[in-house]
Amino acid sequence: MHRFDGEQRLKGASWIWEDNTSPDRWLLLRKKFSLDAVPEAAEAYIAAETKYYLYINGRLAVFEGGLNRGPAPGCGYYDVVDIAPFLQKGENIIAAEVWYWGNEGRNNIDCGHGGFIFACPEAGVYSDSSWRMLANPAQVPVSDPYTEILYGGHDIGYDARRAPGDWKSAGYDEKQFAPACELGAAGDAPWGPLARRCVPLWRFSGIRQYTGIKKHYNTYTCALPHGMQVTPYLKISASGGELIDIRTDRYIIRGGPFFTQYKYKVQRCEYTAAEGQQEFEVLNWMYGENVIYTIPEGVEVIELGYRESGYDCDVINGFTSSDRDMNILAEKSAVTLYSCIRDNFMDCPDRERGQWIGDLAVQMPQVFYTLDRRADRLCLKAIWDIINFRRGD
Repeated sequence: MHRFDGEQRLKGASWIWEDNTSPDRWLLLRKKFSLDAVPEAAEAYIAAETKYYLYINGRLAVFEGGLNRGPAPGCGYYDVVDIAPFLQKGENIIAAEVWYWGNEGRNNIDCGHGGFIFACPEAGVYSDSSWRMLANPAQVPVSDPYTEILYGGHDIGYDARRAPGDWKSAGYDEKQFAPACELGAAGDAPWGPLARRCVPLWRFSGIRQYTGIKKHYNTYTCALPHGMQVTPYLKISASGGELIDIRTDRYIIRGGPFFTQYKYKVQRCEYTAAEGQQEFEVLNWMYGENVIYTIPEGVEVIELGYRESGYDCDVINGFTSSDRDMNILAEKSAVTLYSCIRDNFMDCPDRERGQWIGDLAVQMPQVFYTLDRRADRLCLKAIWDIINFRRGD
């Protein structure tokens, strides 16, 4: 059963955001505080509508926190994170980038309002109006074509010329930031009761190099080791104003059985370069076997890379036989199974990302043979999703 104890765990904290809300909103949040000593453990209880990235003293502590809405209609999840390893004696800075989707697709339920809530009793830090906020001015709309309504989330448009600087650092000048608005306590509408996250926080790598890069005119096709969930990265030098398109080789996807005549557009990124040398990571995971960058002439490409993220478990497939092709098939099948799990089991990580009972009947039994026991928690979550979201009988 889910533990709906968010009201207790987050007692003393307020949901914070802007007074008004709109879809596809990125809010930057900062909180400074001091510690006389670093505690041995400091559990932080955190929830967001919809996703957040947490930095403590300039270090990435949580990559894409938050679970897509559940575990029942009108309810959400909170994360538990031990932030003690990131703390220091004296002044500390917590910085969070929170992305409110404001849409649903087939893998999310929208509560109708952005929000972020944080409580860490050991550090004495609670989200309230003492936190500072700024709507990220660099997050801008993309041009047509747009992603399909199948997907929760949005295409990403980022104009580096409007970037707010090193907003995660302690010495950053907060004059652009305003006090956060307190909008309610844990358990209040529209966010509803909060249950403890029932699956691990995502595993994420550092920035990795592609296995190969092929350049054809302005297009860089960058090979991944296999199909995986990644956030693309670039390091370039530019004059400023150049538009770079980033997508995977799974950008255009045909529909499933009985709908193969349809074509769906997955999410992509439009990055507008600033003047000089710069780095950028697309904070929206994509799936594919190749990442494709379209980079105008005159832009110096210093480095292209990616960060892999996904469910925190290992592939333990131990199948072996005397048939080489059968062994390769087993290995590919194991990678496919892992690629189809994240917030939920997915019928496919490129076309829909929705959880369907027919697909679960195929996927779930293979978990016990192919993945380690941490993946069992997603099986349990899937069963409770079916029960809690059923209609009628």
